[in-house]
Amino acid sequence: MVAVFAIFGTLSMQSMKQMGVGLAAAVLIDATIIRGVLLPAVMALLGERNWYLPKWLHRLPDLTHDESTEAVATAAAGGGGGADGGLTLPPCTEGPLVPLGNQRPSVVPVISGVRPR
Repeated sequence: MVAVFAIFGTLSMQSMKQMGVGLAAAVLIDATIIRGVLLPAVMALLGERNWYLPKWLHRLPDLTHDESTEAVATAAAGGGGGADGGLTLPPCTEGPLVPLGNQRPSVVPVISGVRPR
């Protein structure tokens, strides 16, 4: 982007030169100083406070990927959709071989006994 905006600086129109040089300088400063030096330094200084979530945003869904041992044990016992409001899907079984366009036949999964037409 710096190179493209710097090319604008070679044009004959004064306003295009100013815009090209200004945007090239802004992108260069943003890419090197801000994102390369300042942002990592501030994140290192903030530590755990870096990931603070305000109370008014706690209504967002929890997207953590860590599984607790209780959740794994509950899922293994077959009780995945308990009081925590989790979604329990029926087991997926393999359906008949169905050709998909010009491709060779492939296995289509069947959920809850619903088969494709």
